[in-house]
Amino acid sequence: MTNRQFGLLMGLSLVLFTFQNCGRSGFETAGEDTLLSVSGVTPTSKDSTPIAFEVGLDAIAYNSCVPSVRTTPGYSTIRATAGGTRGGARLTPQFMASAASQLVPILGNPQVLDVQYKQLIETTNPGAEVQAAFRSIGDLQATYTGTSIDGTWGKMDGLSHDSWLTPLVESARRRGNAFVGYSARAPSSTARFDFNFTQDFGSGSDYWSGLLAIQGFKSCVVNGCQGFGRFNLTVGFSEPSNKKLIRGPASNSAAQVYAFGRGYRLDFGHPRDPTSTNPNQVFMGHGARALKGIFEYDLKTQNLVSDGATPNSWSCFEIPIMSPNKRGARDFPQTSALDNRVGADQASRQPLCNPMQGNLAVGNFTALRLEKVRELLPASSWQLGFQNINGGLRLCAIPTGFDCYPTEAYQKFEAGVARPYPYYVSYAPDEACINEENLATELMTKTGDAALDRVCGHYISICTKN
Repeated sequence: MTNRQFGLLMGLSLVLFTFQNCGRSGFETAGEDTLLSVSGVTPTSKDSTPIAFEVGLDAIAYNSCVPSVRTTPGYSTIRATAGGTRGGARLTPQFMASAASQLVPILGNPQVLDVQYKQLIETTNPGAEVQAAFRSIGDLQATYTGTSIDGTWGKMDGLSHDSWLTPLVESARRRGNAFVGYSARAPSSTARFDFNFTQDFGSGSDYWSGLLAIQGFKSCVVNGCQGFGRFNLTVGFSEPSNKKLIRGPASNSAAQVYAFGRGYRLDFGHPRDPTSTNPNQVFMGHGARALKGIFEYDLKTQNLVSDGATPNSWSCFEIPIMSPNKRGARDFPQTSALDNRVGADQASRQPLCNPMQGNLAVGNFTALRLEKVRELLPASSWQLGFQNINGGLRLCAIPTGFDCYPTEAYQKFEAGVARPYPYYVSYAPDEACINEENLATELMTKTGDAALDRVCGHYISICTKN
């Protein structure tokens, strides 16, 4: 090989190496288009190339709490993430098949380069924007508006950037197209998928109005509202010409025949009774304050999604929320937010949240599972502890900077009838307590000794993909 040939080869290799590592999105250099045009292959139109990406969630949390402090940082009614080994983003099989039919090796390489895949993605999927929203299953273009803009309450638009394209193409070509849950190269704001929805309780509204608001939100999700059927959590892609719509299979399609993405049906129920050996025994009197199950389905086909050999399944558990204002049961008040005392006469209920110590911090939770809990409940907003019930441990949580229980008396009580203030918090299955389902009866019709002096405990439900 002559010196001239060697120099030409090294220069060409340097150009390829630089492009592979810097990427095109936002870093395009003058020679890149010329370099890639050597293949003689022109990528097909946006309409004929399938959407490149799909996104799947791996954890969804529901918080029944009505915060005493509005617009509380770290608080959310629904929080969803896709940052683990079971969720994230990946390239669709349809796109990979289309790419295989369009791309050919260039410049004497034995196989197609990763950079060619990235160019095809950029050409056919420019500015792909992932969106999360509650949408009617009867009309996927109809959104639950709430307080979010256009009904969309979470967006992430970094997928078409090289910081995501590089690991996505690498995974699709060499790692069995496993989900990519996190991009170490992306800015922190776009490094992972983290969507938060907060039900608006109204400016200046009281705790009791907030309970009714959360009941109304759950009714929309379970039974339907706004003239449509029930609303499910959906994750799809925004149509570039109309951000209200979920993108169809053709990225430039004017008519949205069907949506592309995944839907998540949220099933609510009563929290489990931890004092019972029966795992199906629940607190019927505490209201349907727990998220009991998730069903993940394809928005187009309405069939359950299978990321493996069988349809995806989810597991849920509940974390009781304790009050930071030292309120337990009336006959056994909580003396501090985190308390190690165990009363012998109260061994069956033990409403205290004990500080985590050593291995007790894990208990039945693996370190990985606790890490996922912390993703959903940041330490800046939630203290985590444990309760020892019947020899088993369960997590408990205490909010920081706000309370999940009423800090004001009910304002519509009858003249001359005193209402308890503050209300006690009931964590026991054998106590009647006020919740959003019996609110009107308990606070508007019952008086004197018949009136309840305690509110039902709230819960954070966390569901993870198995």
